[in-house]
Amino acid sequence: MSSRWVTRLLVVLAAWGLALTVWPTDYRAVATVHTSSGEAADSVIERFGSLRADPDAVAALLGAESALTESARLQVSRQDDTILVTTRHQDPRLAQAMADSVAVAVAGPRPGIERTQLSQLPTDASGPSRLALFGAGGGIALAVGLTLAARAGRGRR
Repeated sequence: MSSRWVTRLLVVLAAWGLALTVWPTDYRAVATVHTSSGEAADSVIERFGSLRADPDAVAALLGAESALTESARLQVSRQDDTILVTTRHQDPRLAQAMADSVAVAVAGPRPGIERTQLSQLPTDASGPSRLALFGAGGGIALAVGLTLAARAGRGRR
């Protein structure tokens, strides 16, 4: 009975390790559009809504194929009179280019836009740390191994 439990645990740990190995990493880039009023911010949000509804328009802004931008996640949020354009993609350069292009496009030359602050190239992946997840899996495996060794040692006495 004990060997079945160990086998199941080892299968789960192997599946966890495999999932971590193929887990896609994504990078987050944030561009900022500063507006002078709430009305200007509302117009930026409205313009973004129409752009988000058309993924091909985002690809056209970048001069890229829509297949590159399909896996990207694009989000806009408003904090008072500031608009944050956030993109997540597996390629950090594409995440930065999308955030900047969308921010410039939605801001455009329109009244009430004070300035657009372009994003920085993301260097660290967002999401859970693979090292921490591997460490947790290794810690669990070590604890199980020590427990089984202790049980085997008690059974021999």
